[in-house]
Amino acid sequence: MKSSQQNTLSFLLPGIIMFAIIAYCNYSIYQYLDKLDDTNCKCAKLQLAKFLQTSSIIIPGIVLISLLISYQSMTSARVNPLLIILKNILSMYTMIYTICLIVYYFELKRCECANIGGKNFLLYPVFFAVGFIGFMLIMNVVGMFLSK
Repeated sequence: MKSSQQNTLSFLLPGIIMFAIIAYCNYSIYQYLDKLDDTNCKCAKLQLAKFLQTSSIIIPGIVLISLLISYQSMTSARVNPLLIILKNILSMYTMIYTICLIVYYFELKRCECANIGGKNFLLYPVFFAVGFIGFMLIMNVVGMFLSK
């Protein structure tokens, strides 16, 4: 296998797996919020819930666009600055969404009627961040041993 094909595969495979996990988690968040709405849980009816429910549909698309922009930047000799700006805007939206998920999760902690299955999916970005930091630490340690 050629080096460029191997680089492409090593980028695309984790990206596809990450996209699938994010899409599943956001679908689960959408279902959870829909269930909360159907149960008429008064303490869960915050304006934030509407934003999160809409964003849970949008975020997988944002992740896919970001992956495509990253792939294009990686494979192209010339990077379009507008794509980098777009990726930064999408990243900011994703960060706002993540913060809102965490805030909403803690708002629901004092809400008894919100204790239906699926609430923990609101924390999936935290698990991703912890997993990514752990992965980076492991890679640094492995790199230290391999460089000796």
